[in-house]
Amino acid sequence: MDSNSHRRVVAAALWLGIVPVGQAVGTDTGLDGGSWQKNRLLHPTAGQRQREASGRVFIYDGLEYETVDQAMDQHFERIQSMMFTRIHHLPSTPSGRVMVEDDDCD
Repeated sequence: MDSNSHRRVVAAALWLGIVPVGQAVGTDTGLDGGSWQKNRLLHPTAGQRQREASGRVFIYDGLEYETVDQAMDQHFERIQSMMFTRIHHLPSTPSGRVMVEDDDCD
């Protein structure tokens, strides 16, 4: 899904009131989607936890699979507040390609 399609889907969901959501946008800061997303996921502030407890969902975009897996292990109680798009799977060899999960929502 290209970024314009992704934005339209999120905008439609917000307009319909399906879910209150925060979204990570503009993650051109490296393979792991930016350290701020990783920090928010693994070390949320009290305010972020409070918003999650009230039903807020945050969409994390472009994180590495290992980061997502770590969050699932260490913060499973918050799973209902997490959504992940374009998860990056690092290659098993230095010359391999990074594989990015496609959500097929076109």
